[in-house]
Amino acid sequence: MSGRKSWEVASVLGEVENVQKDIFNNYKSDIENNLKVVDDVHKNINNTEIQSKIDSIDDNSIKEELQNFSKWFKRSKSIKNDVKFVFSKIEAKNLEAKKLRDNVVGKNHYMDNEYAQAESIKKALNQQKKELIALKDESLILKNTTIKLTNFLKNVEDLYTAKKTFLQELLDNVQARFTKQEIVLIEDFAEDIDRKVSKCQYYDNYKKTSTTQEIETMLNSAREMLNENDFSSCENLLKNIDLRLNNLFQETDKIQEDINSSFALVLKVRDLMIDEINFREAEVDLIDGNPINGFMLTCKNGDTIIFDEIKVDDGKVTVELDHQERVNGSCGVRWKDMKDVLNKNGIPLLDVIKDGKSVIHRSRVKDVRDEIKKERSR
Repeated sequence: MSGRKSWEVASVLGEVENVQKDIFNNYKSDIENNLKVVDDVHKNINNTEIQSKIDSIDDNSIKEELQNFSKWFKRSKSIKNDVKFVFSKIEAKNLEAKKLRDNVVGKNHYMDNEYAQAESIKKALNQQKKELIALKDESLILKNTTIKLTNFLKNVEDLYTAKKTFLQELLDNVQARFTKQEIVLIEDFAEDIDRKVSKCQYYDNYKKTSTTQEIETMLNSAREMLNENDFSSCENLLKNIDLRLNNLFQETDKIQEDINSSFALVLKVRDLMIDEINFREAEVDLIDGNPINGFMLTCKNGDTIIFDEIKVDDGKVTVELDHQERVNGSCGVRWKDMKDVLNKNGIPLLDVIKDGKSVIHRSRVKDVRDEIKKERSR
């Protein structure tokens, strides 16, 4: 009965050695290199600066990409564990092959058991090689898929830059609207001083508010949010500021229109009182130092006539009067002349009341009463 010779065992062990070299030369390093690419991209994505940019963009498509990559990275870690496990089995078979090789050296007896053991080692290594081939193929897929993420990261940079540029431009535009000086304060205009202010300052000046300071604080907060990459909060705040400015500017335009109309009206009354009613003096004053309350006009020429309030509010004209008579007799006629002049020039002065009675129409009222008495005596 013949058996397996030592050279036959050595031949199989030679094949085992070739499988070992193939595994270490063509699989282990390749798999490690493939998975290193995945690790590097993962580290890049987990970089604090990159993560801050990703968070700031708040884009659903980016979130989906990150979720997908998270799955790929988990599989990458799983492959590492699988490779580690396969190589632990390979190392065990390598040790077994080394012992067998040492045992058959210089031996001449039949070696059927040794031959069977060598074949078993070869078969196990070939099986483990197949497992490594599958893991290498999967790691290559992961590598190629991960490489595509470099485009994703570039897209993140592009989106981040575009979003930050958009918000910076929005911030600059809102800031420009806020600080633009385009209105002359009426009290300065009255003194021929060319001092312009922003609409917010104009509003604060006449409404006695602190809107300018409040919006400046909000803009500073928006700048901080932009610097901290809190794009969503920054955009929402800037939109709120812009909306507030829109509403404030509408109200300011109305205030400006009414004040300018009031000022034009008081100047017109002043000129008429001097040119046509022949008053020597006519002095314009602000009511309580604020043109939003209207204007006073003091006219002097023996009599002193005080227009307590000359004002236009939402298109409605108000002209209120007081007077102090220094000359008796013709005052009623004088008031009627003034009323006619003002009405002729589009200023609605209907009557002047003194001590609860009409100054302009008192003679007409007396005539009417006389007519009623005559009717009753008949």
